[in-house]
Amino acid sequence: MYILIVLMAMAVFLGTEILAIPTPLAQMTLYRLAIFGLLGVTVVQLFLKHDKLKIHPKTVSSFALGTFVFWWLWALMSGVWAVDKIAWLQSLFLLTLGVGAIILMYLHIHQMPQWRLVVYGIWFMMTLLLVLGYVEITFNFYPLADLGKLDKYGTFSSQPLTRMPITIFENQNDFATMLLAYLPLNFIIFKETRYNLMRILTSVLLVLATYLIYRTDSRLVLLSALIFFLIMFIQLFKWDIKSVIFRNWILAGVAFVAVLILAIPQLRGTVSGLIYTGGIYDLSGDEVRVNLWRNGFLFLAQTFGLGVGAGNIETWMREFAFYPIENIVNMHNWWLEILVGYGAIVFVLYVVMYGLLIHRLNQLRHQLTGVNAMICQSFFAFLIAFAFASITSANNMLIEWHWVYFGLIISYIKLAELSVYSKQTTTLNRSNSKRSSYEFSNNN
Repeated sequence: MYILIVLMAMAVFLGTEILAIPTPLAQMTLYRLAIFGLLGVTVVQLFLKHDKLKIHPKTVSSFALGTFVFWWLWALMSGVWAVDKIAWLQSLFLLTLGVGAIILMYLHIHQMPQWRLVVYGIWFMMTLLLVLGYVEITFNFYPLADLGKLDKYGTFSSQPLTRMPITIFENQNDFATMLLAYLPLNFIIFKETRYNLMRILTSVLLVLATYLIYRTDSRLVLLSALIFFLIMFIQLFKWDIKSVIFRNWILAGVAFVAVLILAIPQLRGTVSGLIYTGGIYDLSGDEVRVNLWRNGFLFLAQTFGLGVGAGNIETWMREFAFYPIENIVNMHNWWLEILVGYGAIVFVLYVVMYGLLIHRLNQLRHQLTGVNAMICQSFFAFLIAFAFASITSANNMLIEWHWVYFGLIISYIKLAELSVYSKQTTTLNRSNSKRSSYEFSNNN
């Protein structure tokens, strides 16, 4: 079964155009067909009480799984008050795919060799997209993109450095976000492999991916990539900083930024413009974005914190917007999309889950050694960086790979938690039994 999970995870990187079948609701791709097929088989296995399909209580990974399931149930219920039923149905369809992928990976990945095979499958597909990105910017050849939309000013032919990679995605920001997720996998494979040639390859790919992020001109993802590398560097050292000192550093940083804003007129003017828009015409992109967020908070209040319903944010923006938004209806903020679309309860659960995933990875990286420590460090850095990068994409619900990637992280944490728990139990029951490392056995 896990081989089918690997193929499903790889198929998500084919996008929604390659080998897709159009339907009135949405494109049916190999990935989407695999999700529904595997979910059907899993339901049958659950009814037959398959002994390997287990949810392990009192773990962060099971809490994460429960959060996504609750999110789906709330989205289903939100159809009662959703204004646009078609948009609600389409969003529920996408959420079903995403949550389904996470459930499948959690239930069907039982051993580290299986998990590693999924990692290599995802890494291989991402590498192919990286190569395609370089083909695009080198030869000005965009086989899967709308070049007229991407090359707005017609400079790609005459000015090669203006070319931006996009591959299978709707825009270059989405491709840049995928490349950010590609970085941790190269660190993991570098540590995991025994072959020097593979280590050289992953090192080169890290550099190539970082440059390609730069060429997408996605400033926030580039900043997120720098945050990722900074956190990876910091984790090379052992830090013994008291909480009081850490808090003082944060306060000093906030004070420093405040002084800069007050002292530099340009920064002060920018912040003032975001807080107060002086009219309804000639709004900047940032002012429109802030007004979208303002409208979102108004919608949340009008729905008494329940959210406008799955897929209904854009409908509300078109019909009920109070602040001017220049005919732009997408919020461009993943966190606020969850809050405004699905309400305060789902949002709080998601934030708590996200924080717990980061916290658990931070704990595990101190408890595990070797490649397992590197996996925790890489995903720890990625989740912090992705918290910022996820804001830049127009619609993360449509970015199907990110659900698979979260399934990869959650399934790993499950295996790690079970391994550490097994180690602790063995130590308690057999005080004279010692193991040299926390490396996972093949029987997790």
